[in-house]
Amino acid sequence: MADLQFTKLRGCERREGPPILRVEHLTVKVGIRRVIEDFSLDLFEGEKVCISGPNGSGKSTLLNAIAGLDPARVEAGTISLGGEDVTALPPHQRSRRGLAFMRQRDNVFLDLTVDENLRLAGGAGGSARFRELFPTWATDLPGRKRVGLLSGGQKQRLAWAMATLRPSRLLLADEPEAGVSQGVTLSISSVVTLLVVSHDPGGLGASLRC
Repeated sequence: MADLQFTKLRGCERREGPPILRVEHLTVKVGIRRVIEDFSLDLFEGEKVCISGPNGSGKSTLLNAIAGLDPARVEAGTISLGGEDVTALPPHQRSRRGLAFMRQRDNVFLDLTVDENLRLAGGAGGSARFRELFPTWATDLPGRKRVGLLSGGQKQRLAWAMATLRPSRLLLADEPEAGVSQGVTLSISSVVTLLVVSHDPGGLGASLRC
């Protein structure tokens, strides 16, 4: 964990109050390997923070642990969301408490259409809200097209839209800019608090727009 670096994105300001996310003395295993050991972090509402570091340093494992997802297994420590200890809660219970997560891979449903993916993420009005928030993207992502036929960049844009359609207290995002064409920006204006993984914080700053 000593190799991890944390960078606050410019133009995004912390709000007053207790931390929305508190990680205390966290130790996490993946299989038999201890990837994270005695790690602590406070993230406050309004903050948008990028985690960077070399491969194998624990970036994705940390997000998986916060979200309660395999293969990360918490061995010790606590994870609190909005002051509530969620360490033992399954992922869907953390989601109900306002946690959203965009995974690096397997983040869309390939056998469904674009509109079906959006409805799963945003409810019955998901497609309409997508067209409202992302009008340029909507022209490039036909609602009736099967997602498995989209390019890698199109899938990433769809995954980002799905992660941000519904309001969340905290969004976790694992390399959301991967595969997205240079010059394409991912709006975070609707995201209150963000913890994002990237190999290139400078490049990420150009991809994300507050």
